[in-house]
Amino acid sequence: MQLMATALRVQFAEVLHPWLEMREIVRIGGDSPSAELQGAPLVIDLKEKKQRLLLEFRGFTFVQERARSIDESVDIVLGMTIKLSNASTPPPILNTRYEALFIEPYPMPFHELVIAMKEHYLRRGEIVDSATDIGLVFDQHEADLVKHTNIGPMSSEQLRSDYLFFPRDDVPEQFIFSRLGYEQKKQITFDINYLKDFLKLAVVWQTRQAKVVLNLLKKDGG
Repeated sequence: MQLMATALRVQFAEVLHPWLEMREIVRIGGDSPSAELQGAPLVIDLKEKKQRLLLEFRGFTFVQERARSIDESVDIVLGMTIKLSNASTPPPILNTRYEALFIEPYPMPFHELVIAMKEHYLRRGEIVDSATDIGLVFDQHEADLVKHTNIGPMSSEQLRSDYLFFPRDDVPEQFIFSRLGYEQKKQITFDINYLKDFLKLAVVWQTRQAKVVLNLLKKDGG
């Protein structure tokens, strides 16, 4: 089981303070008291560290690739979040989501991986039998938590083009992927200790869930 990338997304209940000041300038300059800022996220790439930071008006996303372990990735994420909160006091959190993308290579062609996934999860039928690719999504709701599991076979080219920001050559030709999101939809005052506890719980579930998903074909004889 190999960790390919993690991403922390934090959505705030209010506009971040620097954008609030800019919004006020726009409202005054444009003589429009209800004007709102619009635009694409500000993207900052740290290529040597394989990190990407997306700053939005009401939140941010921090992506980490090439971490040696998910625990190391959490430490990096926390370090960046602390620096951001020191630079500008964050407003209350509305939504927190942590994603981890794992892969597990199998010594079989892509089409055989598709067949194996069909046989494990789906009933035979016209739609299932004719499908040449497959992706499955399972959501588990627990009060204000959502545990999101997205699984399926994948090729190295699809991973590089659709999921990774920084190119890498050490990817197997075909594999099963497991993209796991741990999300809490809860308004709470920003607190780094809350974030630490949230990430700890996310990692425990993601690690366990990834092992279950990525070992399924081994149990089936794949």
